[in-house]
Amino acid sequence: MLELNSIDIFKNLENVVDQKLQVELIPFGSTSFDYTKIPPHLFSEYIELILELITSTERNCVIFGGRVFSQILYSYITSKEVFRFKLQKVNGDLTKNEYEIEKLTICYEGKSFNAFITPQFAQQGMPVEAYGKKLAEIIKNLN
Repeated sequence: MLELNSIDIFKNLENVVDQKLQVELIPFGSTSFDYTKIPPHLFSEYIELILELITSTERNCVIFGGRVFSQILYSYITSKEVFRFKLQKVNGDLTKNEYEIEKLTICYEGKSFNAFITPQFAQQGMPVEAYGKKLAEIIKNLN
């Protein structure tokens, strides 16, 4: 996890820019993009490049944002644990629907690493801050 503090905002910005690798599957936001219409094997070359990049150095944490990664990474996943939970909304009530975070072990070219899939992270209207806190809690408890 990135180290952030409430005192030095410029150090936080430096850490976010310099200490994080972020790669987008589709490098633009679109409410009309439907990944289910694209067969997962069409992503295979791109995913292999991403997995090569991830395994090229030690990573503290790998997070894949979006449900699509469960399908795309399927053949590389050697173990999977799903955490289901409700989130607290801004008004204090719990959400009606459950949310998920998947903890995975992924193996690529003989190298294994732990990762998380956050299937609902970009879902519109969801309590994103509570979801992020839950992810941080799960990661902290597993380390």
